Amino acid sequence: MEPLIVVHGGSNSPEEWSDGCMAAAEAGAAVLQEDGGALEAVIAAVRILEDDGRFNAGRGSALRLDGRSLEMDAAVMDSTGVLGAVAALRGFAHPVLAAREVADTPHLLLAGEGANRFAARRGLRPLHDAPSKASRERHARVIRMLRDRSSRRPAWREADLEALWNFEAPLPEELRPADTVGAVARAADGTFAAA
Repeated sequence: MEPLIVVHGGSNSPEEWSDGCMAAAEAGAAVLQEDGGALEAVIAAVRILEDDGRFNAGRGSALRLDGRSLEMDAAVMDSTGVLGAVAALRGFAHPVLAAREVADTPHLLLAGEGANRFAARRGLRPLHDAPSKASRERHARVIRMLRDRSSRRPAWREADLEALWNFEAPLPEELRPADTVGAVARAADGTFAAA
C-alpha cells in the first residue's frame, strides 16, 4: 500500500503559508518513506507546524483574551486504537508530544494543571519563546471584533463582555476564529493516524 500524508494549516490560514504545510508534509513523508508508522508521521508533521509560529499551534497558538496566556490542545489517534489528548496545556513547545505521551498511559485526556505536571514529568521541552507575531496579530483582530458588536457571532452580539471577562487584566481593545492545524497519514502497512 502506498503511504501518504495530508497536512493542513487551519481553515483561516492564508495560501501564502503553504510553504509551512509543505515542510510539515515533507517531514511526515520522510518518516513514512523510512517505514515509520502513520502516528510517527503525523506527529513529525504537526511538530513542524507547532514550531512555525504562523499557525494556530505551538508557539503560534491563539492567545487567550488576556493577551498573555497560551493554552494549547492536541490529540493523536490511530487505527490500532492509540488515543491521547491534552487540553489547556501551558508552557510546552510541542503539545502533540504531550498528547502522544498521554496515549502511552491509561488516560485519554489530561487538561490544565494536570496536563502541565504530566508534560513536565515526561521531560517535554518547555516553550521559552514569546507568542509569535502571528499569534499577537490574531489576538489584536479578536479584540477589535469583540469591541464591534456587529461583527460578533449571533450568540455573542448581546453578550455583556465585562460580565463574562475572567482575567486579572482589564478587558482589552478583537474575534476572528483561527482553526488549528492537522495531519492525517496512511502507512505502508495500511494503518491510519491523525494528529
